[in-house]
This record gives sequence, C-alpha cells and structure tokens, in this order.
Amino acid sequence: MKCTATGNSVAGYFEEKSPLFPWEKWCEIFKVSHYRQLGRDTFARETLRLIADERNLFAAMTHLYNHGGAAPGPDGETWCLFEDASERWAWCRQLKEEILDQSYEPGEYFVCQIPKASGIGVRRIAVQNLTDKVVQRGVAQVLGAMLDLCFLPGSYGYRPQRNRAMALAEVERPVVEEDRPVWVVADVQDAFDNVPLPPVLELLLSHVRRKDLQ
Repeated sequence: MKCTATGNSVAGYFEEKSPLFPWEKWCEIFKVSHYRQLGRDTFARETLRLIADERNLFAAMTHLYNHGGAAPGPDGETWCLFEDASERWAWCRQLKEEILDQSYEPGEYFVCQIPKASGIGVRRIAVQNLTDKVVQRGVAQVLGAMLDLCFLPGSYGYRPQRNRAMALAEVERPVVEEDRPVWVVADVQDAFDNVPLPPVLELLLSHVRRKDLQ
C-alpha cells in the first residue's frame, strides 16, 4: 500500500488519546501472586492475557509511532499500512489472537550502526519488523509495571517518571547534608552488547514464570 499522507495528517490519528490500559488490575494480580494467593499457572495466564490485550498493543503502537522511529524492518512494513484508527484496532485484535494461540513468531531483523552522541564510536541497533516492535513494547509495558516494584528507591535508569535530574538530586543530598563530596562514576563500554543474557533471563523467569515471555 502506497503512503501518500505526510506530516500532521499522519500524526493526527496516532496522537489521539489511547484508551486506558487496566494497570490497576495488573498491580492487583502481581500483589496477590506475590503473597502466594494466586497459583503459578493462573499468574502466568493472566500475565499473557494482559500483554495480548488489544488496548495494551494499541498503546504500544502509539508510543512507537511517536518515539520509535520510522525505519521499516526486513518485511518492509511501515505505519503507512494503516489508513485510520479502525484498521489499527483490527490489526491489534488480530495480533492479540496470534499471541494467545501462540501462532505469533518473531521475524528476522538486521543490524545497523549509528554514531554515538559523544562522537566516539558507534551504537549497534537491531531494526525489527513493525509487528515485533509492537509485541516487544507491549511486553515491556506490562512486565515493566511488575518489575519496577522490585527496584531499589535509589535506582533511576530507564524507569518511568524518573530522569537524570532526579538522580543528580539524589546524589547531591549526601554531599550537602552529610559532607560526603566523593562521587564515583563508572561506565561499562558497549554495555548492552556485552550483557550475559543467560543469568538475566533466569532472573526474569523467576519473576514472570513463563519461558515464552523471555
């Protein structure tokens, strides 16, 4: 399908307010499970159901349109695939069924390199198909709400409603109030490319309890 819409005519229907995803229900499920009042199988089933919820997938699609870039993956599909909101909803409902009946399978991807903001070195970016991007974002939205409860109060990286300014304010407090002016700054070179995945996945599995969500 050829895309002829440009600029605001495309952005308009993606920026409309998405229906609210039932985060309260998710938090309730996690807390009940945490206190062992919900069985492992039930917890896993409810987790997958929330991920596949078309409202969650729709919110993921909207976020990716606004913040995820427009580069197509190997299958060539772009946002121009959708003429209007009704087509987006229909697409999310179809994807929901594929996730629940486990017929969804991730596609291929290719890796490109972009210069780092510092001007030193490059960053490797995996460019995925549109469907895979939406599914992964949908998973992150649900699991992120759960895993965020496990982080320490002093952790600020990649967490919702937190930013670098808040982190700096946190470390400024002991300097001003406790006269501890020594800061230690460390950076792991190419950290994401060198994370040992097996132990990370094992840790994730201990929380989500479904291997297919890894």
